[in-house]
Amino acid sequence: MSRASKLICLAALACAACTPRVKDVTVLRGELPSGLDEVEIHGAALDTLLKGEDGRFEIEIPTNPCTLVRLVSGPAQLALVPDGTVLEIVLCDSSTVSSRTPSISLQEKLNSLLRTLALAETQESYKKEAISAINANSDNVLGAAAFQAACFLMDDAEIGQALRTLSPQARSLESVALIERLYNARMETSEGCLYRDFRVKSVSGFDYGIPVYTRVSLSDYVGQGQFVLLYFWNSRDELSLEQIPYLKEVWKKYGKKGLQIVSVAMYDTPVAAMYVADEQGMDWVALNNAEDKLLDLYGALSLPLTVYFAPDGSILNRDLLGEDIVSAADHYFSQAGK
Repeated sequence: MSRASKLICLAALACAACTPRVKDVTVLRGELPSGLDEVEIHGAALDTLLKGEDGRFEIEIPTNPCTLVRLVSGPAQLALVPDGTVLEIVLCDSSTVSSRTPSISLQEKLNSLLRTLALAETQESYKKEAISAINANSDNVLGAAAFQAACFLMDDAEIGQALRTLSPQARSLESVALIERLYNARMETSEGCLYRDFRVKSVSGFDYGIPVYTRVSLSDYVGQGQFVLLYFWNSRDELSLEQIPYLKEVWKKYGKKGLQIVSVAMYDTPVAAMYVADEQGMDWVALNNAEDKLLDLYGALSLPLTVYFAPDGSILNRDLLGEDIVSAADHYFSQAGK
């Protein structure tokens, strides 16, 4: 080998030795909020309370590109990717995280994605950027984060495709697993499927300040030979309240022709739900005091949620809002000749 060739090989080896590489451990190094001396670290098989020193902290944790680690110190919170680099963290009202080696850092790629999504001018461009990130990062937390950020803009077909694209490890992230569970529930309560029953211990009134409970099941009304409109709502949610005039219109037109409305207040207090139901003239079956898990039965990603049932208990339609609630009832009763 010539002297020149040897020099080239030595230079290449030196460059390789200096090239930053992802390591098996991730270093979390940062500043604590003023006046605090500890930070909670959760995720990646961790559940640690770390004491700081002079307002700073440092810890090594296992690298895992398919998970998120959450840091909590007083009111300050931050989620980050243990990406095998040294991550510099500032915990405060607007916490930040950056990598000492941004060229190889998955965290920096996540930061860049979030900035790109924040700059999207339309919901469609936001969704397009997110889907592109999912396709390019199906095996790491970046794809999972993009999915979580945009799933509320996706239709069922797009959600299904995104879930099939993400690797099992990426789908195991808690937030993605929750969305997948709700998506599966939506598919199992879509048009043509049978209803899923539930039971509510609803407050029907008060006797000298003591709640009076009535136990009501959805099957008391659904599958009993009548059309039923199920309405999950919240008395403080603006969009929920905006649907009530349409429900009242449907109730007025078809309440005596074989339609029952069953509204279920979610994430609400019985007193608030009963007050608003009375104030709004919700004269149908208005239930409260429901367990949060009821929404999981029908795969609700948000409130409000409407579900129409046929007289035999099969699902006719779901997720209708506004005038579509009325149009659907008109269609069903027209077909039934009522």
